[in-house]
Amino acid sequence: MKIGNKIKKIRELKNYTQEFMANELSMSISNYSKIERDEISITLDRLDEIANVLKMKFQDILAFDEKNVFNFINSPHSQGYINNLYANNNNADNILNEIFTRLNLIEKKLSK
Repeated sequence: MKIGNKIKKIRELKNYTQEFMANELSMSISNYSKIERDEISITLDRLDEIANVLKMKFQDILAFDEKNVFNFINSPHSQGYINNLYANNNNADNILNEIFTRLNLIEKKLSK
C-alpha cells in the first residue's frame, strides 16, 4: 500500500475530512488530496506534520496495514472512531527511525 493510501485510510478511520486535514496543514484541499492519491511526493517534514494531525507517529503511518486494524467501538476512549493497533512494531520503529535519520541527513546534504 502506498503512503498516500495509508494516510487516506487512517484519516477515514479517524473520521477526519480532507478539508480538516488541509486546514490543519495550511494547504489547499486540492493539494492535500494529491498527497492521498500519491500524485505528489511528500517530504519527511510534511509526513511528520500529517502524523501530528492524525495524533500518531510517522512510523505508525509507514507501518500501517489495514489488515491489522481492530474495532474498539465499545471502548470508552473510541469517541466514534476506530483505534489503530499495530502488533510487533517496536523493532520496526527502531529501524524506521534509523532510516529516516539517515534520509534527513542525505536530504540536508542535497539541499546545500
